[in-house]
Amino acid sequence: MLGANFCCVIGFFAVFFIQNSSTQNRNLCDICECIPSYAEPSYVNCNCKKSKVLILKDEDGETLANTKMLNISTCNFVSFPPNGFPKSKKLKSVQIKLMKLFHLNSGVFPYAVNLNVEDVDELIVDGFQGQSNLANIEIRNSVLSELAEDSFRDAKNLEKLSFQNVTIGNITSGSLVISSNNTKPWIKFANCKIDDIQSDGISLQVSKFEIVDSSINVIRATGITVIANDSIDIIRSTFGAGISPESFQFKSNKINIVYNDFESLPSLLLKNVELTNDKKINFMNNLIHDVDLGGFILNSRLDKIYFVKNKIMCDCTPRKTSILKVKEVFPGLLNDETNFDAIIEHNSCKNYNGMHLSEFRRKFLARILCNDTDVDALPSSFANSSEQNDFSTLLGNNTRNEATLTSDSYAAAKFSIFTILICICAANIF
Repeated sequence: MLGANFCCVIGFFAVFFIQNSSTQNRNLCDICECIPSYAEPSYVNCNCKKSKVLILKDEDGETLANTKMLNISTCNFVSFPPNGFPKSKKLKSVQIKLMKLFHLNSGVFPYAVNLNVEDVDELIVDGFQGQSNLANIEIRNSVLSELAEDSFRDAKNLEKLSFQNVTIGNITSGSLVISSNNTKPWIKFANCKIDDIQSDGISLQVSKFEIVDSSINVIRATGITVIANDSIDIIRSTFGAGISPESFQFKSNKINIVYNDFESLPSLLLKNVELTNDKKINFMNNLIHDVDLGGFILNSRLDKIYFVKNKIMCDCTPRKTSILKVKEVFPGLLNDETNFDAIIEHNSCKNYNGMHLSEFRRKFLARILCNDTDVDALPSSFANSSEQNDFSTLLGNNTRNEATLTSDSYAAAKFSIFTILICICAANIF
C-alpha cells in the first residue's frame, strides 16, 4: 500500500513537472478553447478532461485582458499566479465546475462580478478579499469544510449569495459578516447541511435571508444575527439538539419560521426575534420533539407571535406538563401576554393521535393521562432526562433578570408563577 501511494505521488509530480516544462512558451489558447481563437478571446473554456492539470501563469492575464467569461472544469489540480489576474479588467464572469479539489485564493479575479462554483468534491475558500466587484456568488453541489473569518469583508457590492446543496463543516466566528452594504443582498441556504455555526458566525444586514430545506446540527449563542429589510424565512429545515438559547437574533419586516423540525426548542430561542411593524411573527406547522413548555410560554412573549398548528411530542415529564396545572390551581396568574389559552387550543401533540394540547391538558388534569403507569412507560430518554429540572433553573434565572425584559408588574407576576411552580414540583402534588 505504501509503495502504491508513493508511486501515485511521484506520478502526480511527474505529470506536474512535464506539464509545467511543456508550457513555458505556450499561449493560453494552446491549452484552452478560446473564442475567437487567439485574437483577444472574449470567452475562454479550460477543460482538463485529458491532462487533469491546469497551470495558469502571469502571462495568461494578457490573453484574458479582453475576456468576459472564463470557464474551468474537470481538473484535478489548478494553479493560479500568486497575484491573480489584475490585467483582466473585462473578466466579469467566472465558472468553476466538476472538480475533485479546488482552492479559491483571495483576489484571483479582482474584477469578477459573477462567480459560480459547482460540483466540487472538496472546496477550499480563502475568502473574497480583493474582489469587491462581486455581485453574485453561487456555490452548488459542493463540500466546503469551513468558511474562514473575514471571508466576505470586501463584499461591498454583493447582491446575492446562494449556497445550494452544499455541505459546510464550520461557519466560524466572523466569517459571514455583511454590514453597511448599499445593495442589501439576498442570502440563501437551500438543501444545505451545516455542522456548526459558531457565535457571530453569521451577522448580516440584508434585504432577504433564507434557510430552506436544510439541516443544522449546532448553532451557538448569537450564531445567526440578521437584520433584513424585507423578510427572514426559515422553512422546512431540521435543527439538531445543539441549538443554543438566543442563537437567533432576528429583526425584519416579515419573519416566517414554518414547517421545520426542532429536535430541541430552547425556551429563549425567540426572545430576540422581533418585527419592525405591528404584525406577528409566523411560527407555524413546526415539529418540536423536546421543549421546556412552561419556560417557552413565559419567555417568548407569544402575544407577538402567531404560534399555531405546531406539533409537539407530548409526554408526562415536568418539562411538558408543569405549566398545564398552574392556571387551574392559581387562576389569574397567567396574563394575556402569555397567550396560554390560544397556544393550547391551536397546537397539538405529534403523538397521542394528534390530540390538541387543550385536550391533553384536560385529560392530564383529570388524571386520565400521566398516571403512574404512563410515567413508568415513558422512554428512558425522557424519563431519565437530565434536563427535566431546566424549567426551575430557567425560572430562577429569569426572576433575576426580568426587569430588563418587561414591566415591574409583569416581572412580579412571573416571579409569583415561578415560586408557585417550584413549590408544586417540590410538593409533588401533580
